[in-house]
Amino acid sequence: MAHCTLKDVAREAGVSPSLVSKYLAGDPAARMAPDTRRRIDEAVIRMQYRPSPVGRALRIGRSGALGLVIGGFNNPFFALIADRALREAAKKGYQLLIAVYEFRPGAREEAFQSLLARQPDGILITGELPESEWPHAACPCLPLAIADYRPVLVQAVAFFRERGHREFTALCNPFSTWPDCFAGEPGCRIEMVPPSLEERIPLLRELCRRRPTAILTSGWQTATLLLRIIDAEFPGYEPEIIGQTFFDQPVFFDRRMVAVIREDLRERVCRSIARLIAAIEGGEGDFSPPLPEFIPAGMRKEPPLFGIDPEYEVIF
Repeated sequence: MAHCTLKDVAREAGVSPSLVSKYLAGDPAARMAPDTRRRIDEAVIRMQYRPSPVGRALRIGRSGALGLVIGGFNNPFFALIADRALREAAKKGYQLLIAVYEFRPGAREEAFQSLLARQPDGILITGELPESEWPHAACPCLPLAIADYRPVLVQAVAFFRERGHREFTALCNPFSTWPDCFAGEPGCRIEMVPPSLEERIPLLRELCRRRPTAILTSGWQTATLLLRIIDAEFPGYEPEIIGQTFFDQPVFFDRRMVAVIREDLRERVCRSIARLIAAIEGGEGDFSPPLPEFIPAGMRKEPPLFGIDPEYEVIF
């Protein structure tokens, strides 16, 4: 069957194209008898009419697409963000265009510009950018919502103090707000963790040589590397570790993990997409992500079998 147009549907239903257009768009001005609605519905089904997304974009002045600027999918953190963003965008009737950047100077800006050329209605950008580097565009451009870690980090420090640690080392993601949270904290040594796993190994080895008794680490990959290095190269070294995670990784059930900081990344992405769409369509609401949880070792649930995420059935 040749491509069916709105005019074809109108001719088949015996009404005007403008009436069909208003009816299919849900326009309250499209007043008609029940029999007329029935004829239009039957014509749409019989002729297998599908509205043109290009035509819809021209009518409403929007493309129906969102953009996402994100790091590589070999990192489960970014893969989970992209997966949830795709799902949420689809629920709201939007397509999601994704531009992946490498961790090198200028890469994120290049990814942003490539998306901008596709004219999405709005763009979501992962990672933190100082105000001086924030891109300017005609469409709304928002960062992925950042959870407030200050309350839970205060809990973590207090937990270490209660266990007799006067000093601790904080392994921080270079894109996180953790260094600001620890500024001025007595006995805190901050180490910035490189994005590349290869670059982290020398840093973690040097950390183990210093043998701090308490370590607070951001991310499951850093925690996994740290414990592997300790087991292989520093037998007898038994630091107490608090790890931060978005997944129920088995590494966080190691005997040296005295507590976990856990954030609901899926909900953070959901609220970020909702906030972006509200900026596009006009709307208000509280889009703040939920606060992370501090979970001592004795209060943790057992990890899922083989590390399988029950929602996605993916082995991390």
